[in-house]
Amino acid sequence: MAKKKDTARNLSQTKEGVIHVVDENILHQMNETAASLKPDESELSLIDMPTVKSRSVATPGLIDPLIRLEVKLQHEIPLKDDQGVIISDLFILKVLDYYFAESVFDLDKEYILNEKLRPVARLAGNNYALFGDILTMVRPQ
Repeated sequence: MAKKKDTARNLSQTKEGVIHVVDENILHQMNETAASLKPDESELSLIDMPTVKSRSVATPGLIDPLIRLEVKLQHEIPLKDDQGVIISDLFILKVLDYYFAESVFDLDKEYILNEKLRPVARLAGNNYALFGDILTMVRPQ
């Protein structure tokens, strides 16, 4: 079985957590938290980023990310290879509370302003992707 990463192990044990949407302004700090540490060491000790008490979960949130989701674990599904060995986990989470920075949220339309958020996606290995062009297509009736 593949060794669980800290985030997966913490979700499994506590059944709750905080998910942050990373944007390009904090990417370097978030990358620092990907260091391999002992289970009793906190990744937050590697960065200088303030936290905030969460409303719905015990896990604190980070203030700097523009979107923060407080979540509860609904289902954990181990993903296996052809030999039946667990190689990863799929977590289905229920969002209990969410916080959007005013700079990336249109309150009237209740839309996230993607062009202002500029979220980053984690890819395999050392790779990340910045979201680029936004395409608009009218949906068929």
